[in-house]
Amino acid sequence: MTIYQQELIRKLPQLGCEGRMDATDETLYITYQKEALCWQDRQGFLSYNGKFSSSEREEKLDVVKKAAAAIREY
Repeated sequence: MTIYQQELIRKLPQLGCEGRMDATDETLYITYQKEALCWQDRQGFLSYNGKFSSSEREEKLDVVKKAAAAIREY
């Protein structure tokens, strides 16, 4: 787990999300309300599938993206 992933996983509960680290591919998988939201690679970049079932999920993704970007800045 990288420092980017460690920092983000610590912040996820404050954002209403959960994270699970996959030791095989070293990816941090992020869920919101038990459904996949996005994932973070070792370099700290987020990836996600482009379509969500609700605007609430899109807003939550934006919050997570901002948190990840802030972590990458410091």
